[in-house]
Amino acid sequence: MRKKSNTDVFEIVSKFQRTILDNKPPGTQMYQEVRMMKFKIKPVLGDISFLNLKNTNFIEILWSLGKIDEFFQNQIDTLNTDQRDIFYKLLDDIYEKYQEELNEIDLKKENVSQASAGFEMEIFKERTSKAN
Repeated sequence: MRKKSNTDVFEIVSKFQRTILDNKPPGTQMYQEVRMMKFKIKPVLGDISFLNLKNTNFIEILWSLGKIDEFFQNQIDTLNTDQRDIFYKLLDDIYEKYQEELNEIDLKKENVSQASAGFEMEIFKERTSKAN
């Protein structure tokens, strides 16, 4: 019986990847959805005004990370303890893949000097209180 519940988690995550992450909407729709996801970007090092934050790859990755978060929030309470452990591991692996891709994107705007090229930023999602 335990093996069946694990299979269900794998199937849930696999279906999410096939139906959502592998079928991204057009760029303009993704951009609008990312804006509605309420991501916040906080500069940690350097000047982010020199960055192209509308970069297509950047938007795609933010959109995917937002969808993963949304999926996580919707599914986590429906799983038992064993399923949650597997669910955490599977989503963590997917999340890490997108984090690596995010770190490799060249976000510099054209004609930006190398001197101002170093930057570090924190990206987080604004949470709304459910008590409202």
